Parts: sequence; structure tokens; C-alpha cells
Amino acid sequence: MKYFLKNIAQNNLMRTIILILIGLVVWILSVLKGNDLLSVFTGTILVSINSLLAMHCCYKMGWSNLPSGLVAATMWVTLSSISVYNICWQVHLFVMALLLGCILVIKTHNQEEAKEQAFLITLICCMFSPKIIIAGVAIVVLLVALMLRSHMTWRVLMSSVVAILVYLLYAYVLRQLGWLDVLWKENWPILPTYWWIIVGSIYILNWLTLYLIFNRSSIANGIIYLSYLSVTIVLGVGLYINVISDSMSRLDILFTN
Repeated sequence: MKYFLKNIAQNNLMRTIILILIGLVVWILSVLKGNDLLSVFTGTILVSINSLLAMHCCYKMGWSNLPSGLVAATMWVTLSSISVYNICWQVHLFVMALLLGCILVIKTHNQEEAKEQAFLITLICCMFSPKIIIAGVAIVVLLVALMLRSHMTWRVLMSSVVAILVYLLYAYVLRQLGWLDVLWKENWPILPTYWWIIVGSIYILNWLTLYLIFNRSSIANGIIYLSYLSVTIVLGVGLYINVISDSMSRLDILFTN
């Protein structure tokens, strides 16, 4: 057991398969709950793509010597288990935008001017973000990371400004056609603020626990990873079988009174 906990980050096919199957159980529960099959299928595909992007991102950051199936499987379980938005394709697109932004930042190491990367990062975040404030925060964080890895010049900043102008033109055309509201309101969950905080915290914890087990092999980090994974799985499955849903309903009443 100690060896398993200490070396939990090592590639292991059986462990990866088990995590994939756990994620599939959550998606099956989503179908049984009555969610539209097309929405479930779309969500499954997007989560699968994001899991592979996360694996590639960790590999490029040097967390592992080879692309790690554990990273992909952990991300798969995490995104599948957050059932309040697992059929919301808009949220999955935003996660994809963040991962693509991270990959673009990683590729700019010691680059003189990352004009193309700044343009693409800004455009992707604007187009895939569900709200303007979320896009703004994502762009600022990614551009700061870009600045730390390459030289920030006025050309780089102008590239970001041009991307914003391109997005505004795109959004204007969609609004004139009446498509903008339809695109971002379909399947969009109406949730209290604290729910979004919970979802964001789970996503951040996912990356922190992965960083811990890849940065240093120890029993303590293995326990932290397993604890995180267990809580996430229980939360995801529990929401579907209404073990936790009743408690959340009482919380909603408490927050609205």
C-alpha cells in the first residue's frame, strides 16, 4: 500500500481503465436521469478532448517524461463528476479554451515576441467564454503567464487588442442574426454563486493534486490525491442519486431567505 501511494503518478494501464469506467458510470447515470442523449454524447466527446489536452499540457510543462494516462483519466473523472454542467457544452468549450491557452503559453518559451500567441489566446478566450468578466480574467491570467515566458512589447499587446476587435465584430454579427443569446443560453444551468465557486474549486484542486503527485513522490501526496478523487466521485454520483441534492436544495432555501 505504501509503495502504491508513493508511486501513484506512475503510468498504470489498469488504474487508468478503472478511472475511465468510473467516469462512464457517471455519464450513464446522466442518461438514466433523463438528460437528452445528444447533449450527453456532445458532453462526453468534449470532456474526452479536454482530458487529452490536459494530458498534453502536463507533458509539455515537464510534469511527466511521457504523456500520462493518469492525468487524462483524472481530468475525465473530474469533468464527468461535476454533474451540474456535464451536459453544458459551453462550459466544456471554455475549459478547452483555457487548456489551449496554456498550451500556447508553454510554446512561447524564450520567444522574442509572441504576437500570434497573444492574438490566439485572446480570441479563443473571448469566443469560448460564457461571460465577459470570465473572459477578461482568463485573458489577463494567460497574458501575464505569456509575459513571464517571453518579451512583452507593444506589438504583443496590440495583437491582443486586435483579437478583441475581431471578437466584437463576430459577436455583433451573431447578435444581428439573433444567434448570440441562443448559443449561450441553451443548456446553460441557472445556479447560485456558491455553486460556481464549488465547481471552480474542484477544477483548481484537480490541477493542484496532479502537480503534487508529479512534483514529489510521497505517501502524503498519494493520500491527498486519493482523497480528492474519492470526494469528487462521491459528489458526482451522489448528486445523481439524490443523496446530496436534497441537502443542496435546503442550502438554496437558506441562501434565498
